[in-house]
Amino acid sequence: MTSDSRPPLARRYRSLLPLALSYAASGGSLIVSSAAQLLTFAILARFLGVHEFSLFVAITAVSAIAVHLCGLGGTECLVRRVARDHSMYPAMLGHNMMLISGTGVALVIIGSIALPFFFDVSENRLLNDFEITMMLITNIILVRCILFSEQVFIAFSNFSSANKVVMGFALIRTTAAVLACLVFGVSTLAGWVIWQFLAHVVMLACCFYALRGLGKPKFRLVREELRLGLFFSIPFILKAARQNADLLVLSLVTSAEVMSSYSVARRIIESSYLSVDALNRIVYPGTAKASQAASIMPASG
Repeated sequence: MTSDSRPPLARRYRSLLPLALSYAASGGSLIVSSAAQLLTFAILARFLGVHEFSLFVAITAVSAIAVHLCGLGGTECLVRRVARDHSMYPAMLGHNMMLISGTGVALVIIGSIALPFFFDVSENRLLNDFEITMMLITNIILVRCILFSEQVFIAFSNFSSANKVVMGFALIRTTAAVLACLVFGVSTLAGWVIWQFLAHVVMLACCFYALRGLGKPKFRLVREELRLGLFFSIPFILKAARQNADLLVLSLVTSAEVMSSYSVARRIIESSYLSVDALNRIVYPGTAKASQAASIMPASG
């Protein structure tokens, strides 16, 4: 027996191969998603016109902040708890469904009251309120539910399905933009709101179908996770507020032309976060399992 019991270098590299392949697949799915979203933005910017597109960007920026409030960080505890113990899935599923529905409805109500004072999607007051409310439902509740589906697959280390959710979500929205603008000639934000809502409903139905075999929810709040989930969500809320503050300010003080050009450029710059996001999707479930194993070892000794 040799004094150096460490495995050969080749074996070490071989042990890292699955992680490298998962990272490549995760990064690839995010790159495809980012490219599809950029194409969607380009199509909408071209066919909606600068004024309508600037309204779309401004309301989307508000929704991007609110979506991190929706659910109060419940997805983090789902990934952490389910990655350690798959039997926790029904309880964490019910926990998240209750939080998402409760906070989502509250955020939509607040937004539907406040935003019509700042944005005019339609000249008719009632129609304007309805269209803004539909955008908020789409960009807050439906988006949060779809992103939650991705996190469920990550919790089970099913990265292939998680990548399909990411790519499918982006491609469905791009397909909706192509059909709406290029085929059916939609040129107003009011028209795009309907197409956007339907695209998200179709994607959410696909997610529900994909998740159907994992288990039914147990509707109860896991109280010890409420505070942890809120603490986890606060940095993401602040980050979203910081990233979208410029868009909100520009929508109030500058022209629609500047707003439209800036928002497209921002979408390109945001792709620089993809490598970090791809690594986090792979590493976090594994660290949750490792932390549990480390906490059990002293007790078993």
